[in-house]
Amino acid sequence: MVEDEVEFSGRSIEEAITQAETYFGGSRADLSITVVTQGRGGVFGIGAEPARIRARPPATVPAVVERPQTLIQEEVTSDGVHPDALQAEDEHASEFEQDLDDRDSSRSKHAVAASVDLPGDAQEVLNGLLHSMGFDAEVTVRSTENPVILSVSGQNLGVLIGRRGDNLASLQFMVNLILSKGRRQWPRVVIDVENYRARREESLRSLADRIAYRVGRTGRPFTLEAMPASDRRVIHLSLRERGDIETYSIGEGVSRRVVIAPVRADSSNGDRD
Repeated sequence: MVEDEVEFSGRSIEEAITQAETYFGGSRADLSITVVTQGRGGVFGIGAEPARIRARPPATVPAVVERPQTLIQEEVTSDGVHPDALQAEDEHASEFEQDLDDRDSSRSKHAVAASVDLPGDAQEVLNGLLHSMGFDAEVTVRSTENPVILSVSGQNLGVLIGRRGDNLASLQFMVNLILSKGRRQWPRVVIDVENYRARREESLRSLADRIAYRVGRTGRPFTLEAMPASDRRVIHLSLRERGDIETYSIGEGVSRRVVIAPVRADSSNGDRD
């Protein structure tokens, strides 16, 4: 980096330049500015990147020796997402939904509502979202039945999955939300990234077997950590043929958990879901 050159970041190039003007105490006409990156918004924080520039004053302007504490470069969150990414991603998502509305306006209401269009529409929506987030990925339709299943393959897609599938669940919800526009019922589209769901199910079945063995040996119930409904269902189905073990769910919302317990006459503590 050139001596006395300082890097600034913001939600846009304009905001970064404004920081540079304040820092050096001059107008942009007095500064030498190099754009490092235009930045991008991303969706749900995925793929977000701030705009960055490098700026330095002309030789006639004394360089600032110490940068004011209030102008220290904006931090990113612990997962590498810019703190203003949520606002940017909402704007980006709204623009994308408007594009879809414009394309759909040329179709009749009956054509939009027809379920036969769902696989193709879902593939188009997911491709658009992944492109807007900066991912180079291929989307294929694995199943056209109910639910429609889309497979995503590519490089470095772990961030799309997130911790225990949290990001994948959010992406799937957004795709279904966009597809619900103009349809009479909520679409059922399932998204799988690099065969994650199959691997997750295998891991959950293995967990269920281990805990069931432990419960059968000790005679004491075991409460698993909170899980989404899809994961709880895998646990229930994995153990439903066991004559000595029962499963039920307790808690509400995101705190809902599966209990694996010895079979007993009174099983009213919870319910399967």
